[in-house]
Amino acid sequence: MFLVCEPRRRIVYIISSLGVSIILSSTAIAASLADAVARAAGLQGRVMWCDAEANIQYLSNCEGVADTLRRCKDAGINTVVVDVKPLSGYVLYNSKVAPHMSAVAKYNYPKGYDLLAAMIEEGHRLGLKVHASVNVFSEGSQAIGAGTAFDHTDWQCVNYEADYWVMTPSGEACPAAGVDVPVPAGRLYVCFKDSGKALADPTILRVLLDRDGEITAVFAAGQSCSGGVPPGGLVLAASGPAMDWLSPRSVPGGKLAVETRPRFTPVAKSSAEHLAVFVNPAARTVRDYELSVIGEIIRNYSVDGLILDRMRYPNIYADFSDLSRTQFESFIGQAVERWPEDIYQIKAPDGEIRRGKLFNQWLEWRARRIRDFLAQVRAAVKAEKPGVSLGVYVGSWYSDYYPVGVNWASPRYVPRFDWATSSYNAAGYADHVDYMCAGCYYPYATRAEARAAGKPESATVEAAAQASNEVVMDDTFVYPSLYLLDYANKPDAFTAAVQTALSSGQGVMLFDLVYVRNYDWWQLLKQAFAAPATAPHDVPGLLDKVRDIRRMVEQGPVNSKQ
Repeated sequence: MFLVCEPRRRIVYIISSLGVSIILSSTAIAASLADAVARAAGLQGRVMWCDAEANIQYLSNCEGVADTLRRCKDAGINTVVVDVKPLSGYVLYNSKVAPHMSAVAKYNYPKGYDLLAAMIEEGHRLGLKVHASVNVFSEGSQAIGAGTAFDHTDWQCVNYEADYWVMTPSGEACPAAGVDVPVPAGRLYVCFKDSGKALADPTILRVLLDRDGEITAVFAAGQSCSGGVPPGGLVLAASGPAMDWLSPRSVPGGKLAVETRPRFTPVAKSSAEHLAVFVNPAARTVRDYELSVIGEIIRNYSVDGLILDRMRYPNIYADFSDLSRTQFESFIGQAVERWPEDIYQIKAPDGEIRRGKLFNQWLEWRARRIRDFLAQVRAAVKAEKPGVSLGVYVGSWYSDYYPVGVNWASPRYVPRFDWATSSYNAAGYADHVDYMCAGCYYPYATRAEARAAGKPESATVEAAAQASNEVVMDDTFVYPSLYLLDYANKPDAFTAAVQTALSSGQGVMLFDLVYVRNYDWWQLLKQAFAAPATAPHDVPGLLDKVRDIRRMVEQGPVNSKQ
């Protein structure tokens, strides 16, 4: 590898790698050195994701696996990701640690069937790289009401939620059944966003409040409602016993307030999560379990890579367990005086999160838990099989990703957002993975296309991929990832999205196999991937070279030869 410095910082870097000479200008390097290297050397990550549940019809037998992988090979795919630990926590390989998945809907995975072994055997026969996907901290499915998290309820994340109460000025209180939900018989509820249905219901009591809590109108049961809700106001609706409580306290010109009180709920019973049941990333028992799952995959199977999905918290509301509080207090070196209000409050009536004085530190602490776990995974994987690639899936919307407790940027990237501490970058983990699938899940491919449609440029594959490269800072290879349902019945839009991903990153990840099959887009992929290509993460030592040069660039011009 040669580095040459010209006068006035007009730097040209020449890299000898893969038997080719690559000349890179400082302008190209500033945008993305990884992009420039991958394009000059003809490298592309072409990743097909195979969700185990969505594709059970095809992957639950060896014939289906063979047909699927043959199609992938013919289409120019070089990396196949097989989902072997879906969000339920049940697995699709022979495990002594985790329970085996047996069925999805009307389809069965036969007893003793080892999907991972079948994919590896057939994939390697065809010359494909096979990576195992693990949904790390998801250990249960709300849909089936089962999973490891249901067997170990103490592992579950604890969500901070809010109970709503209607208060009089003298302190009398009545609990509300919920906000913007159908009126339960005999209960009181707060209607904030959609008041039309409540106002039109003559069988209930309706009390209208303005933004300051002053009662502007009262409509008793049996009375038609005239007028509407004051700007910024709301409706209190009640029947039965709740109506008996509310009616004498509802006098026009009087006041009522809607307040919240904290409630801590296991995630399986939480209204904030409708699909996966997450376990607590801060719990030692949870981390040890997940490491044991990953460890047996690496030891027992000749996988080419491991990709970590759902390696995060479920949402901003988790985890508010006693364990997390204790660990957080140790992190900041003091007790939390008002728990959870010093982190944030869920304010009435609309559930707005009002940040507390420790909010930013809380975000950093959560993100550090994830980075620390990833460091454990990397150490374990590389110690067992150094040649196994380690990847991760994240959403590309970095500025809005903090609620799930992840900082997937380079630790050298210092975010300038109001939620970030001055040391938040220390939780960045891009330097711990060999490649990153960044979800660019948008129906518009390019900025120009979005502008023409009157849509924001940021909500495009192009902008999301570029932003991902920017925050990763060449610490890993970035494969912009497409959600193919966004292009249903739009093959031209799909083709444009693939090309945009390839031109804006170092490859593309296609989510998911089921859509390629359903839409019969194999020929489109064959056209997009006309010439064979190696994935950048499969070139030994290349990422280390990219990282080294990027750091030299950041430190200023040098004259050296390595």
